[in-house]
This record gives sequence, C-alpha cells and structure tokens, in this order.
Amino acid sequence: MEERRSTVMQIAQHLFLEKGFYQTSIQDIIQAANISKGTFYNYFSSKNDCLLAILTRAQKEAFSRRAELYRQAKEDTLNLFAKQIYIRMQVDKEENLLPLFSFVFHTEAEELRSFAKTYHLEEIAWLSQRFLQLYGPKMEPYAVDSAIFVLGLIQQYSLVWSFYAEEEIDIQALIYFILEAIDSYIRYLSEEKRSFVPTELHQRVKEVWAVYGKGDSRLYRLLKEFYEKNKEDPKVAQFIEFLQEEDRRHQPRSFIVQSLCQALGTSYSDDRLFKQIKKECKKQFHF
Repeated sequence: MEERRSTVMQIAQHLFLEKGFYQTSIQDIIQAANISKGTFYNYFSSKNDCLLAILTRAQKEAFSRRAELYRQAKEDTLNLFAKQIYIRMQVDKEENLLPLFSFVFHTEAEELRSFAKTYHLEEIAWLSQRFLQLYGPKMEPYAVDSAIFVLGLIQQYSLVWSFYAEEEIDIQALIYFILEAIDSYIRYLSEEKRSFVPTELHQRVKEVWAVYGKGDSRLYRLLKEFYEKNKEDPKVAQFIEFLQEEDRRHQPRSFIVQSLCQALGTSYSDDRLFKQIKKECKKQFHF
C-alpha cells in the first residue's frame, strides 16, 4: 500500500508542476494514476493533503540524510554543519520542489499556511540546536538569532543572484561563505548580550526541541536523564533530536530508530540508561 501511495504522490507531483496546483484536479490525478476515487481518498483526505504528503516526505528525507551524515562523521565541525544545511536545498532541487514550496508559502489556504509555518519553525529549531551543539550552552540566548541570520542570508543572496547573475548560484559555496563569517556575528551577540527574536519564538523553538506530547512518558524521562548525564557529547544530543523527529512522524520508521540505537550503541553499549532507552525504543517502535 505504501509503495502504491508513493507512486500516486509522484504522479500528483508531476501534474502539480506541469499544470499548476490549482489547475490540477483530483480527477486528473485519479486518471493519470489509474486508480479509483475511493483509493485516492484512502491515501489522502484532499488534494491539499496530497501536496503536504509530498512536501513532508522531502522534509523527512532531508532530516534522514542529515542524520546519516552526522553518524558517519568523526567529529562535529562547521564543515559538517554546512553540508547538513545544504542537504535540504539538495533534496528540494533533486525533487524539483521549489515551485511547490513557493506556492505553499504564499497561499491563502489555512491548512497549507499552517504547514509552511511549522516547516519554517522546525528548520529554525534544527539550526538553533546545531549551533548549541557546536558552541555550547552559553550560545542558547542567541541560537535562534544565528539560525535566522543564516536562513536570511541564504535567501537574500539567492534572490540577488537570480535577479542579476547569468549563472546559477552555488548554494554550497554560499553556505560556507556565510558560516565562515558567523563567528564574528555570534561573538557580537554574546558580548553585547543582544537578541532581536520575540519571546514567543524562543518558546516555540523549545517546544520543537521537546518530544511533542511525550513529556510524561518513560522514554522521554530516560532521554532527559541520559542527556543530562552526557550533554557534552554532541552525538547524544543528535541521537535524541533525530529520535524525536522520527517519533513525530505519522508512521515512525522502526528501521531508522533501530539504526540510530545501533549507531550510538557503539559508544554506550554498557551504559545502564542507554540499555533502558533501547529497550523502550524496541517496545514503542517495534523492532
């Protein structure tokens, strides 16, 4: 069923890009995919839901690749961070999703606007947490500012190049360029103790960092205790982040959670807390 659903998503994506989202009807998708209307509604509640499934799949793919890149890295560096940032743009380009994201970010449809805000918030939260991992807890008051700084510069430089340059911008080179200058910006924020981020956004970012709705669960308590004990190890924070990301999926992938546990287990196989976390993960994610 999942394979067939994925095929329908690919066909719908092609139609959205070829004809436009508004110009594509559910009937168009049904005919192109050679399925019944009932089958379509078994997969998606609406055309909007189909579009959101396409974009969510790409978002999860980007997070999965970022996690894999981190697992393979010998140490956490700005160079690794730059590669992780680039992955999202790379996935969007591979899947030709930029026109669809542009549509979602400018639509008046409440369901799509809500997704756009959540998507943007989660990217800010991920960047903020990576800054914390690289620069330490003293960075926390300025992590969101730094995330916005990076995203804003990427967006504006890309816009300038699209307006005034004949060749296509090298996004990966741009990201390295921005991160090379980030130390000065962070030092300025820290020395001046300045932030231009509303309190509400700081709170929303912290909510993303937490496990949604799982604050009282045994797994959440174990993860919190494990983090407090090993907070100096960036791989622990990254493990928890990606475990939370997978947990928020409509259908969490057990093989991803198993892979995360195996990767961290090379360093913590004898740790009492980690053994309990792995046991809870097996129970919750069925592997």
